Amino acid sequence: MEHCAEGLPVNDFAPDVSVVIPVYNRAALLVRAVSSCLAQPCRVEVIVVDDGSTENLRAALETRFAAALASDRPPRLRIHRQENQGQCVARNLGLSKATGEFTKFLDSDDELLPGVLAEEVRTARQTACDALVTGWEERTFRPDGTEDMSKRRTRPAPDLRNGIDDMLRGQAPCTSSALYRTDFIRNLKWDPAWFLKGDWAYPLTVCLAGARFASLDVPSYAYVQHGGARMTDLGATMLPSTRARQAILGMVERKLREQDALTEPRRRLLAQYYYRDCQVLAEHDPEEWQRVWSHCRDLCPGFRPAESNRIVRLLSAVLGIPAGVPAYVRMKKIYFRLFPRRGPTGS
Repeated sequence: MEHCAEGLPVNDFAPDVSVVIPVYNRAALLVRAVSSCLAQPCRVEVIVVDDGSTENLRAALETRFAAALASDRPPRLRIHRQENQGQCVARNLGLSKATGEFTKFLDSDDELLPGVLAEEVRTARQTACDALVTGWEERTFRPDGTEDMSKRRTRPAPDLRNGIDDMLRGQAPCTSSALYRTDFIRNLKWDPAWFLKGDWAYPLTVCLAGARFASLDVPSYAYVQHGGARMTDLGATMLPSTRARQAILGMVERKLREQDALTEPRRRLLAQYYYRDCQVLAEHDPEEWQRVWSHCRDLCPGFRPAESNRIVRLLSAVLGIPAGVPAYVRMKKIYFRLFPRRGPTGS
């Protein structure tokens, strides 16, 4: 029989929600994340997946939560360890162990906000949705550990009632602002290739699987910016991140083709999303920019992008879009060299 970290049999507890936390080291932050889960006013199991840490995370958790785990009806805490394979593989392992009616993925440096998880469960049950999305808070901490309150922001819940179409219009949840029905996502895996953009790719995958979405417009967790690198940001730079987004858009396009669901409106939405990366690609990979633009025209013949930058619009009208975007990038570089402390107009 499988046992929890505190030794209780798994079958002695029937959770409403399984919270899956992948982690590599950062024991102090992990303790805060786990504490925010165990304090929720609903039945929660916390599944910590140690991704090959060099710190003794088990000891830190058992020391901090020993008293709570020894009570008559404790929240369930389980700790699984794997060789270092990255957060996507860790999340898949955690999902395979989940026994809750719903599953939430939480980064080890973030925290659930007090009391909200029970409201999420109630709303998900009332709406019979496959995925419930909420808002979230963004918090920034100084190197000394104090929060910069001037940078605290509250983000609204995205509206994903139209599923993939809403996501292609730019609506998207953060990782922990989504509560998934476990049975629906059981076989929907996190692809290790999504190292840079998995937090965006996974809800896209859920959309493509036909999930029914509902929204609860309250913040459910705190997305924390701090001095250390976030697990979801490790290795992220502008060009690799852009290429990862382009590859995920390609995945969405292929899936829609396979489903015979690549409608004309979706072609336009995809083309516009591909185009969003035009300036980064034109600056850092001009050949890729030309390929992406050609693909946009093939995908949606006659496509004219919605462009908010008036200088790009003017240059594209004169030179054509394939040449106009690189011309703007070159002009911007010259401007920054001449006026390093000022930004170009028209952005």
